[in-house]
Amino acid sequence: MINKFIDVILIALMVLIIIVIVAATIMYSCKKYNEVYFRDLKSDDWDKYDKKKKGTVYAFVKRINDIFFGILGSVLAITIFVFVAPIILIEDGGPIFIKRNIIGYGKKKYTYYTFRIMKKECNGQRQYLKVGKFLYRTSLDFMPIYFSLLIGKITVVGLCRRRLEDSLTEEEKEIYLYEKPGLVNMYTIFSKKLKDSGADIKLYSDRYYLYNRCIRLDVQIILWCIRTTVRK
Repeated sequence: MINKFIDVILIALMVLIIIVIVAATIMYSCKKYNEVYFRDLKSDDWDKYDKKKKGTVYAFVKRINDIFFGILGSVLAITIFVFVAPIILIEDGGPIFIKRNIIGYGKKKYTYYTFRIMKKECNGQRQYLKVGKFLYRTSLDFMPIYFSLLIGKITVVGLCRRRLEDSLTEEEKEIYLYEKPGLVNMYTIFSKKLKDSGADIKLYSDRYYLYNRCIRLDVQIILWCIRTTVRK
């Protein structure tokens, strides 16, 4: 049984490597920083973005991608839980997870969980748990979110994750009628390019994604986010 499980993991890793190689090839074929593809949109274009669901092929590929990464991430999340949970309980007691409420697909409330990285009594300051610092620096505190990816509540590449407690405009809520929140999104790219523009970058990013979403753009966003993470 264990040997079969190891075989499945190895096959999954091989498939992942192939995907990364193909994605890197696509990225390399584009111009540096994708200056042509990540173009600026005119204000008149905002009323033209496709508010309908994309074709069945795109939706199918996207869902398969979500399931694949959801399985890998969930397995890793369980592995991390086995080691992290006892450390958190010993240092600061429960809870192990933190609940986060966001607006989900169809403008409905959705809750996902992350590992707790802060002490329960912080006295108004950011006081990390010992293991919390490591989880935060490596972004492993967000690993439980892969269960949400697996069940289809979020997607690998989608819209910004907005908290329910934030003051959201009707337009910010409306975009969730057409796409799910994502693990990664266009905001990662535009937050640096437009940080001094004075624009609502999150809304701009989500509009842009809805207007241009396709398999190619999804791959580019994933690779861009990987590059940004590596350069930290």
